[in-house]
Amino acid sequence: MGFTVGEHSAGHMRRILHMFLTRWELVRLSDPATLALTELVANVVRHVPDDVRDQLGEREGRGIGQSD
Repeated sequence: MGFTVGEHSAGHMRRILHMFLTRWELVRLSDPATLALTELVANVVRHVPDDVRDQLGEREGRGIGQSD
């Protein structure tokens, strides 16, 4: 799964987070996890240069990380 990190990203990632929390039967963690995710995405958008953001992606089987 790939996506571009930008102003629109937080909403899209919140939907993905909710889908996984539901699948894992962890919906009770939705509020704190959503807050943490929203803050993280906002900080990336605000503080990480565009050329570095373009390198963000999913590491297969290991979650989201930065590719080299």
